[in-house]
Amino acid sequence: MAFLKAAATLFSLFVTTALSCTPEQPVLSIGDYECEVSFGFVSASACQGAAVNVKREKTGEISQLNQIRTNFYEKASINYTKHAYFFKTNVSCDELYTWSIVQSQTLGPYEFSVRNLTKSGHSKFFLIADMDLSNHSLYTQNAMKKIDFSQYDGFIHAGDYAYDVEDNNGTKGDQYFNYFSNIITRVPYVVVAGNHENYDVSWLFNYRLMMPDYSEIYRNNFYTVKRGNVFFLYVNYDYVIYLVPGSMNAVLDYVKKELEKSQNDSSIAWRVVVSHRPIYCGDQGTNDCLLNIYYLKAFDSLYRKYKIDLFLESHEHFYERLFTVDDRLKIVYQRNTTDGVTDTFDNPTQPMVIISGCAGNEEWWPASV
Repeated sequence: MAFLKAAATLFSLFVTTALSCTPEQPVLSIGDYECEVSFGFVSASACQGAAVNVKREKTGEISQLNQIRTNFYEKASINYTKHAYFFKTNVSCDELYTWSIVQSQTLGPYEFSVRNLTKSGHSKFFLIADMDLSNHSLYTQNAMKKIDFSQYDGFIHAGDYAYDVEDNNGTKGDQYFNYFSNIITRVPYVVVAGNHENYDVSWLFNYRLMMPDYSEIYRNNFYTVKRGNVFFLYVNYDYVIYLVPGSMNAVLDYVKKELEKSQNDSSIAWRVVVSHRPIYCGDQGTNDCLLNIYYLKAFDSLYRKYKIDLFLESHEHFYERLFTVDDRLKIVYQRNTTDGVTDTFDNPTQPMVIISGCAGNEEWWPASV
């Protein structure tokens, strides 16, 4: 009887522990180096011994990764409590892998492969921004279902997710990232917060993600990563404008140091800044297109000094590719063509700007539209 009682107690403890971990929002991202990747997931309650299995399909070898970082988020005002777990590993580029969460019977295995972009000499990234899951984004949702994301090296999301992550006691954000899980578990997800993630200094958004070059100070709001011959700088301007007053000089110092390091790397051919808010844009009827250049002039000056080639921005709900302009916003024509149709840019002297904030959301639209 004593033996049976002990066994029953042990079984009860095992079941309680297993059921207490409820993984959701699985995500794959790029690591700090060419063939490094990271994984993450969220749970409403603590996961004891959280782990991820990574299988190298070529050999059948399975590696179990233990967590390298955890985040805990709790906000009594919206009755929201979640744990986030993160893992990292190096893989062999250009090979097929699968990954799954040990504590889950349903999440995974997910296939992924990371190309060696230094070897290939080119890269291909997918970009969206300003998207919720309303009927206004159905065109984007349906289009994404038809895309073979295995052909992309990364999925960049440049701000404004769910509208808004804190709504419905935080579940709106959870639903959004769970919706995308079939994509962002198979192609590396690379993000930066927008103004609709400003709640709680953007921490309700950022706690669930670990981007490259992760910093305890900036928490995904500012970071850099190199993929192949491309240097990426991700910047959340709302951090310095609204969220952390007085942080401008420290952030500018960080950005300057990162840009200086990139200049010393002769393998870098392109420098790209990804942000949500634009520094300047074409619709002068909006405050952001009219005034941001004054708020963010110090950033713009740094970018021009260190030869940034491309801005990927959003926030304004349209698609726009601007003529290149100088530091006084005067158009500088630098287009070349060999066939009379296709534009090519050889050693551009000014950064190119692409605004892509039209993935679809119901902001400002009546319900009948």
